[in-house]
Amino acid sequence: MKVEDKKLFTVKDCNELTNKQVRELYKKYINPKANDRKLISVGWMWIVIFIGLAGFITIYTMDPNSKDSFFLHVAKHQGNLIAGVVVAFFLGMCWKRATAAGGVAAIIFAMLNESWNISVMKEFEKKVALVIGGTSGIGNATANAL
Repeated sequence: MKVEDKKLFTVKDCNELTNKQVRELYKKYINPKANDRKLISVGWMWIVIFIGLAGFITIYTMDPNSKDSFFLHVAKHQGNLIAGVVVAFFLGMCWKRATAAGGVAAIIFAMLNESWNISVMKEFEKKVALVIGGTSGIGNATANAL
């Protein structure tokens, strides 16, 4: 596969994704009388917004001094979504009364819960390190105590 084919494949995927979203959301709820030209321009506008947002998040979250690769950084944060997606999937499969709004709520709640758990664990590590006598986390504090 040539490099040009890979670029076209990416553009094709973006176009298909935004086409579905624009037809399901924009045309259905915001502007039902929109013609095809308007839908295409709105779809491309959303592509530009999402790519810009992804670039901003990358710049904001990436630490150039980190020893970890950026892929591992992204994978670590992507793990925050997995619990909510799994819960939403299984509830949708097993419970007939599950709704789309409930699935979205499960995913958002799981993300908030995961970020809260991370902050609580960081505080817990600090307190344990102070009690044991270490300064940089549970692992080093335990090694210092032994």
